[in-house]
Amino acid sequence: MFARISLFLAITLASVAGAQTPLASSSLSLQPRQVWEIPALGYSSDAWSILRITNNTDSAALLRADVYCGAGDRFPLNSPVSVDPGKTLDIRIEAPTSVPVLCWARVAELSGERTHGVQLRAFLERLKGNQLEEFERKPGFQTSNPAWAIPERQVANGQLYLLNASDTSTQFTFCAADTPDPKACHRKGVNLVQRAAHPREAVVINVNKFPKKYLITQSSHPGGVIVQVFDDQPGHRRVYTSESTISFGDPDN
Repeated sequence: MFARISLFLAITLASVAGAQTPLASSSLSLQPRQVWEIPALGYSSDAWSILRITNNTDSAALLRADVYCGAGDRFPLNSPVSVDPGKTLDIRIEAPTSVPVLCWARVAELSGERTHGVQLRAFLERLKGNQLEEFERKPGFQTSNPAWAIPERQVANGQLYLLNASDTSTQFTFCAADTPDPKACHRKGVNLVQRAAHPREAVVINVNKFPKKYLITQSSHPGGVIVQVFDDQPGHRRVYTSESTISFGDPDN
């Protein structure tokens, strides 16, 4: 399905916020409660996803797990969940279906020790013949940037994954350009491709090779977007195919 969690491949076009100086504290062990957002999960007739929570602390941990699938619909789960000290709990994402279903998850600590002793591992499993394949899924990170420029060599022939993790619909606009400036998309004669995303919905697009240096992506409602590229490298392997493809230079796209 989808690739690189760290978007070092993306040239962000928003202003860089000033660095914050850590404040001295007498309670340094009280770290913020963890929140994980795991993109690129899903299930099908021969595949399922697992959220594996391990509690390495000395007290019980209470966590809330929210999973959204398809057009942002909430997947039914028994949540919140409690994990005893030293124990592991698996949350399985699967349901009867004749077609692949794309999902993502948000898991948040509600109580327990604030030492980051609770760990979450997410992966997708697929039964292929007599073999069980496993695809690791790392947490994603929301960005408030209104636009991204991804070098052609890092996205062409790959799969672009855009998760609108916000509560507001947005429209993504794509163009190919030789400069990372999003204004290049507004020049006369530039071929634009647009895709809409409901709240909490992911858009997955196959990107054909194109004769420009950058793929520029813009969001009509900046904020709450997770961007990844899947290129079949270890840790970023595609599982499902996308029915949506963008190709620049072709007047029919």
